[in-house]
Amino acid sequence: MRKNKLPAPGLEQCLAACGGTKAFISGMGVYKQIPGLLKSEFGSMKVFLIADENTLKAAGDDFEKELCAGGVEITGRYIFPGEPRLHAEYSHIETLVKKIAEQAGAEKSAHQSSDSRLPVPLSVGAGTINDLVKRAAFELALPYLCVPTTASVDGFTSFGSAILKDGFKQTLPCDAPLCVVADTGVLSRSPSWLSSSGFADLAGKIIGVQMGTTGESYAEENLPEGAITQSFQGNPGMVLALESNQVDALLQDLPVNERNVSLNPDFVIIEIYDTEEQYGFAYAKGQYAELQSRVNALLAELKADGTYDAIFAKYFID
Repeated sequence: MRKNKLPAPGLEQCLAACGGTKAFISGMGVYKQIPGLLKSEFGSMKVFLIADENTLKAAGDDFEKELCAGGVEITGRYIFPGEPRLHAEYSHIETLVKKIAEQAGAEKSAHQSSDSRLPVPLSVGAGTINDLVKRAAFELALPYLCVPTTASVDGFTSFGSAILKDGFKQTLPCDAPLCVVADTGVLSRSPSWLSSSGFADLAGKIIGVQMGTTGESYAEENLPEGAITQSFQGNPGMVLALESNQVDALLQDLPVNERNVSLNPDFVIIEIYDTEEQYGFAYAKGQYAELQSRVNALLAELKADGTYDAIFAKYFID
């Protein structure tokens, strides 16, 4: 005997229960429905488009043409460079808030209009772009529209953004997008590694880890079905094993793997795990108080002038 399974809730039930996103549209060629959503859900046909060069290209050459053909006015745009890789830094949010507000002010002045409404922020991209736009829209008290270009994360409709602020990765509160429009044709064309399920994809595989590390412990505690670990003394042996197909993946410190990726174009980082660990300087207990004081003072200076954030952004990815 077994219990009858409860019926799975439908999309409309999920949207009604979430209290944030009101409409989710997916399928081939669904961008043509964006103008109707803007009119019915936002009460505005004006948008401020935010993307990076890669995600805008992924959306397709006709993306903006389709919007304009439907009566949408793109009042402004902010396109981040495609390279180097974009990071979810708080400074980008400050820039977006300023640019969107400036655009609205310029329009109001040019048309001598009393309409002070800001354009609808339109996020076109993956997790980083969405997190930046989500928080910027929240600070402007605006609903926004999300157009994902890859199924790379599961947080498009969450109520938080993972942002690097004051030298630390933080989850800042914000509202979920009012609407999400996902073209399945665009999603299917995104690089396969962007849609990886991460650790779960390693079922039945061999995972290389470094002895005595958090990576080794995590792998042993969360080992996918049929997978096994192979331990190594250090990074050189792990890299050689991956290059020679002795292992299928490596699990170790992020900065080390970032370096491995920079040296080998065939390597890619598919998932990052937050262990809440921090790097630091170690001193013998009760000794070197003067040296510790000088190091702390220098670190405070680096944080104050922005050097710390710049170094963090260079060596730690999203």
